Amino acid sequence: MKKLKTISCIFFIFMMSTQLIAADNLSQTESKPTAESVMQFAEQMGTFDKALLESEINKLSGKEKRELLQLCVAQVKASNEVGEEVPMAVLYILAIILPPLAVGLYTDWDTPTLWNLLFTLIGWLPGVVHAFIVITR
Repeated sequence: MKKLKTISCIFFIFMMSTQLIAADNLSQTESKPTAESVMQFAEQMGTFDKALLESEINKLSGKEKRELLQLCVAQVKASNEVGEEVPMAVLYILAIILPPLAVGLYTDWDTPTLWNLLFTLIGWLPGVVHAFIVITR
């Protein structure tokens, strides 16, 4: 009887260690998204899906969100220097992170920017919805 208990304990420990190793390998393969990967994801979207992009941005850490914002600002500066329009992917990302900035860049700081600022002050979600309405027009 003692041998059976010992064998069952060894088997149980072996099974648990196998599951822990498998879970550790799975967590190592699932890497956190970076600001660059979210930017590439937004640029490669065929048809825009707000919920999908928002879920990708929400997976980022605070530091990565700031880096994503810096990437967007750098692209806006680069497009302004060349005289091109701001890329739509950048506007969509900014519409989720800072809605008034996205509307301001899109409308050249016209009246909808003030409306969006008001909507964003009321609540973040109304500002995002208004930004997407303005940008997709």
